[in-house]
Amino acid sequence: MTQQTQLAIIGAGPAGYTAAFLAADKGLKVTLIDATGKLGGTCLHHGCIPSKALLHVAKIISGAKNASGIGVTFGEPSLDFEKIASFKDKVIARLSGGLNQLLKKRSITLIEGAATFSSETSLAVKTKGETITLNFEKCIIATGSLPANPFADAQKDDRVIFSEQALELKTIPKKILIIGGGYIGLEMATVYSNFGSDVTICELMPTLLPGADQDIISVLSKKLSLTLSNIYTSTAVENYQQTDQGILVIFDGPEGKIFEETFDQVLIATGRVPNTENLNLSKANIPLDENGFIKTDKSNQTPVKNIYAIGDVAGGLLLAHKASDEAHRIIEFILNPSNDQAQGIIPCVVFTDPEVAWCGLTEAEAKEKNIEIKISKIPMMANGRALGINQTEGFTKLIFDSKIKNVIGAVVVGPEAGELISSISIAAQNKLTAKQLAESIFPHPTLSETLKECAQSFLGTNAHSVKT
Repeated sequence: MTQQTQLAIIGAGPAGYTAAFLAADKGLKVTLIDATGKLGGTCLHHGCIPSKALLHVAKIISGAKNASGIGVTFGEPSLDFEKIASFKDKVIARLSGGLNQLLKKRSITLIEGAATFSSETSLAVKTKGETITLNFEKCIIATGSLPANPFADAQKDDRVIFSEQALELKTIPKKILIIGGGYIGLEMATVYSNFGSDVTICELMPTLLPGADQDIISVLSKKLSLTLSNIYTSTAVENYQQTDQGILVIFDGPEGKIFEETFDQVLIATGRVPNTENLNLSKANIPLDENGFIKTDKSNQTPVKNIYAIGDVAGGLLLAHKASDEAHRIIEFILNPSNDQAQGIIPCVVFTDPEVAWCGLTEAEAKEKNIEIKISKIPMMANGRALGINQTEGFTKLIFDSKIKNVIGAVVVGPEAGELISSISIAAQNKLTAKQLAESIFPHPTLSETLKECAQSFLGTNAHSVKT
């Protein structure tokens, strides 16, 4: 069977379905192909959304435990994992159903099948019943990423899991090792520790959240050391073995110290790798970079001018909001190549306890670019709203270009950091100055006042601090 389309899109995650919807709205004939036939990809079904649903439950548990400090005492929580899983699944189902309705209203052709390139203008799509030859004028690759597995040759055991299985939450292990101290590892550590597991994190690099602002790491590490059993940094997992007692893990720690420990479950959260293996990219003359991501220019165009790659498969920050932003920009570019929009500032959030978020340049990156900077930092302990909700860990830190006096980067650690960072991203994206921020009126009492006070401190006009 042969079909023809103006725009073929491989992958129906945040990058793929967003591009499909926008292209259809612009009048293009769109064919969307996904191996699962489900819109939303890993983010909706196995990542962002289910993890945040479980993190919400974990936050309730944590809040109840800490409420005794303000005069409210609860008993030990009783967890009904079947109901918790049902809550999570209902959130996914509602969002999934909404996407399906939006797809139908746009008359987009959805094919459930695995796509491989036959040439620079055609795909072979293997469905359950047949193989479809799909000829296209243009094609967007949005196949996302897969969990990295550094232990592919190790003995297989169903007690060794990845994030997808961890989010199923059928049972809670008494003792779990999480390999990887990045986004996924830290969020799952937050969930499992609040649900009653003894959690150990093992990170190969010297710190958790490698590459993040040192101030983030300091606050987060201090808090996690109180809630987790162990945090091993500068430590590699050499191997693991199946035993009757559990999974025996062999660690290679600092200065070559070898030690062993047994766990009921091991979660591998060592990052993600691009999902390109089965696309047969060589048939379309599409090259990969040294890390296996599809090579694109700043417009997300591959060297084959009618083929584009967006989202995780194209590298950069592997974030759903970055992927959907690229979808917006690529459709505008396809329709009008002269309208080449530069990518904006991408905020990052890790939903730990406390939450951490950042955007723009870090202090180290600014110094590498020889930008003279000035740091302004307000602790949450000095904020009325943070005190009122008894969540005073953390701070808001703005990084200013000391010459131009505009915001170029920021870090927030504390309650609702993921919400606060959006305002700072807008400020940095639009090159707002400290004066413009300081002259803006923020409601009181709110956490967002820390942004205004950072700007005032930069200018020397903060009434709540004294110059030293």
